[in-house]
Amino acid sequence: MSRDGKLKLYLIGYPIRHSLSPMIMDYIFRSKGINAFYTLYEVKSSIEHIIKRFREMEVYGFNVTIPYKEEVIRFLDYISQEADVIGAVNTVHNSDGELIGYNTDWYGVYKPITRFGGNNFDTALVIGAGGAAKAAVYGLKELVDKIYIANRTYDRAVKLCRRFDSFFKEMKHLKLFSDEVDRIISKADILINATPVGMKKGEKPINLESVERDVIVFDMIYKPLKTELIKEAEEKGLKTIDGLWMLIYQAVEAVKIWFNASADVDDVRRYILGKVIKDGGIW
Repeated sequence: MSRDGKLKLYLIGYPIRHSLSPMIMDYIFRSKGINAFYTLYEVKSSIEHIIKRFREMEVYGFNVTIPYKEEVIRFLDYISQEADVIGAVNTVHNSDGELIGYNTDWYGVYKPITRFGGNNFDTALVIGAGGAAKAAVYGLKELVDKIYIANRTYDRAVKLCRRFDSFFKEMKHLKLFSDEVDRIISKADILINATPVGMKKGEKPINLESVERDVIVFDMIYKPLKTELIKEAEEKGLKTIDGLWMLIYQAVEAVKIWFNASADVDDVRRYILGKVIKDGGIW
């Protein structure tokens, strides 16, 4: 707790300098009358000493982003069932001195898809095999029968499939930029980019040239809000979900864990979009 009595919460990761999480959390805390502050803590190397310091500081909670969502687990006291299955943690709560890890990223995938697309699909293609991809796969387990994982590092895709294979009727790993990926893209109901590819202008993780049917295109990136992938999907008249939806939904779930308080997702999104546009911000 800080000198002014506010509970301390952080986001750790690298790079995070331009993260919207502090803006989101600050708005939720103010709107809900929660006496807490939330700030960034960039970590360029190992997070072990940071976790130790957080214990000494009696930090109330923190979020974890790339590249530490998997590494952080071994420095915590307990993790939730979802986090254990996923193998990644993005939210930590200090409960009477014990650090408990959770994963709310999966909810940030599941909720927007069910809200904007429904809950009964056949096939999904996930690009990536890291912590975000694991959360995406977990979020899809009640929504699709068949799922395909495409990644540049083939071995990581293989390991991810082994972790989640029992949840789906069919699960396969693919080498990114292969003919088989192009074939799956043409018949998938949901396409999810769970990689950072798209944060730089002009880059895309996949092309949608072969898509000739209704499909949901979900890009976890929120900066820029309209990635090249989202732009291409919109030009083809496809349904799109941007990364800001995921960011806000997972943040709202984190606040529930920390304070048992509910926030309105649409209200938070309106505030963030208005604030960023007004300030001439990142989009």
